[in-house]
Amino acid sequence: MSVLAFTSFAGSPGVTTAAFAFGVHWPRPVIVFEAETSNVTSSMAGFFRSNLRPDAGGLDKVAVAYSRNALTWQDLVDP
Repeated sequence: MSVLAFTSFAGSPGVTTAAFAFGVHWPRPVIVFEAETSNVTSSMAGFFRSNLRPDAGGLDKVAVAYSRNALTWQDLVDP
C-alpha cells in the first residue's frame, strides 16, 4: 500500500488538481482525501458526479435513506 500526501499553504493553486490527477491515473484503487477546511472545492464532487452510473449508488443516496430512517446495515455492506 502506498500513501502519497500532497500539502500546501492555504490558497496555493494546483495541489487539489495534482492529487486528483494522480488519483485518476494511479494503476491501483485509490482514495483521494481532501482535508481543506478553509476553502471547500467542488472539483472532486463534480468529477465523480459526472462519471457515476445511475445505479452505482453514492453518498447522496445514503444521506437520503438516512434522513428518511430507511437505512439498514445491509445497505452499508457489499455482499
